Amino acid sequence: MSELRQEAPIYIRFDLTNEGEPLRFADPVIVLQADRLERVNQVMDDVQQYLDRGYYAAGYISYEAAPAFDPSLTVKQGNRMPLCWFGIFEAACDEGDSSGDCPAMQGDREVGYRVTAWQEDTSQLDYESKIGAIKDFIGAGATYQVNYTIRMHAQFEGDDYAYYLHLLERQQATYSAYLNMGKYRVLSLSPELFVRMDGNRLETRPMKGTIGRGDSAETDSRNKEALAQSQKDRAENVMIVDLLRSDLGRISKMGSVRVDLLFAIETYNTVFQMTSTISAETPSRLSMREVMQAVFPCGSVTGAPKRSTMEIIEQLESSPREVYCGALGYMTPHGKGVFNVPIRTAWLDSETGWAEFGVGGGVTWDSTSDGEYEEVQVKAKFIKK
Repeated sequence: MSELRQEAPIYIRFDLTNEGEPLRFADPVIVLQADRLERVNQVMDDVQQYLDRGYYAAGYISYEAAPAFDPSLTVKQGNRMPLCWFGIFEAACDEGDSSGDCPAMQGDREVGYRVTAWQEDTSQLDYESKIGAIKDFIGAGATYQVNYTIRMHAQFEGDDYAYYLHLLERQQATYSAYLNMGKYRVLSLSPELFVRMDGNRLETRPMKGTIGRGDSAETDSRNKEALAQSQKDRAENVMIVDLLRSDLGRISKMGSVRVDLLFAIETYNTVFQMTSTISAETPSRLSMREVMQAVFPCGSVTGAPKRSTMEIIEQLESSPREVYCGALGYMTPHGKGVFNVPIRTAWLDSETGWAEFGVGGGVTWDSTSDGEYEEVQVKAKFIKK
């Protein structure tokens, strides 16, 4: 097995609003991780063995792990974090349980934290140039939509869990999570469900279409309605819905893939988001590896079609995405699991203080460089204050 003995304390918290109380995991019996692409599927199989023996698994798969599931997918080289990382736990605890088996997680308010101003690694001029290049690719027929993203960097010191709780108050995202992996920490304030697994039922909820909140009740309502009626955002959303329907169809019963909800508008502290919900039934309960081989990475963070668009992303983006835009979540021994798409997600190196935050959006033929750049600023607003 691809085992790693872990001496540092490991804590994981999932704030999954639609799943009930926050879940916590602490003190794994073992940590499984892959630092090389050829080890990713072995880790997936090892995780499944522990699930079959009655354990819980919680962790992430990085965007750069995609070629392990489908060798035709292209990603950028040079990742620093593990390609996948899972803690194996004897139990999951709800937030109200502070027994010896589930020690409480508390940010140290006395220690506090300090984070420098977040700086983008891409100038507005360079960003506009990349949007132009994407439209050239669209015009040439290589893609219909590209989810182009940039990185922001800062230096961090202090209590990263307290910082997570602060960001959670600001973002109030539905599928947020905190991972203390020892050297690395992940602070995910994600509003997007990647995949929910329950026996042989799968559900995904891609998020495409964003507009900022208004500064008054009147403008807030107007912005929400503008997003709901936006033909550009609807077209962007339905492209990804079609992609995910196709991905799910690869492992589902004939005729079971259905769109349960199209163009729903969700409200967050700083933005409105358009989502759609798709479900499917598989012939039997599938392993996490089998599901990921069909749907990873989520089409909402690649664009369509997935294969050629990921080649474009590799050319245009300046660095690996790491955990950002991968999958982060947990599995139970009962065939249930929830994974978010880790957008609005920062990761920290506790040894160097390096902090990174990814942000981006879907670019289509109707996109403008000014509009896309403004969307990036709106999405990053919560972490900049």
